[in-house]
Amino acid sequence: MKKGNLVTATLLLSIGLLSLSTTADAVPSDAELILQTGTAPGTGVVTLDQAPNFKFGPEDIVGGEVVYTTNALNPMAVSDSRGTGGGWEIKANITSFTDTSGTNPITLIGAEFILPAVTPTSPGGSVKPDDGVEKVLNTQDQIVLTAKSGEGLGIWEAQYDLAGIKVPSGNYVGTYKATMEWTAIATVSP
Repeated sequence: MKKGNLVTATLLLSIGLLSLSTTADAVPSDAELILQTGTAPGTGVVTLDQAPNFKFGPEDIVGGEVVYTTNALNPMAVSDSRGTGGGWEIKANITSFTDTSGTNPITLIGAEFILPAVTPTSPGGSVKPDDGVEKVLNTQDQIVLTAKSGEGLGIWEAQYDLAGIKVPSGNYVGTYKATMEWTAIATVSP
């Protein structure tokens, strides 16, 4: 009979432990992350991280108007680390194309730099800024890319492929260079 009592006691103890483990209460907990505008250099602002560079040619001079094309050597890159969704604009302008290799500078007469349409891309998941539309750049600032309120948070790139220079007839042979200026501007926060 002792053996029977021992088996019964062990069985009751096992049933008791099972019932204790299945009636435990779940206890909720919280996880919290506070994101704030950064105070380190380069944080909490809209920055132009990289501007595209373009190299055309060498190209043959022809008797009539021609458009020479090339792909940007690198993408334009902008970062919005404000975390407010305030939006931004990228503006660009360009100087005249000039050959300064000789004793007298020569300007490429009538030339137009054509910045092509572009679709911005991002490794993040925020809302995409508007696509950039084709622009003929000159010495005046022009908006080339825009993120409206709620768009363009994080890092965005724009690869300008098939940029062009329209060159009319009547120009001298030479190595012409121009300087492009790109500016990132934060727009009003929402």
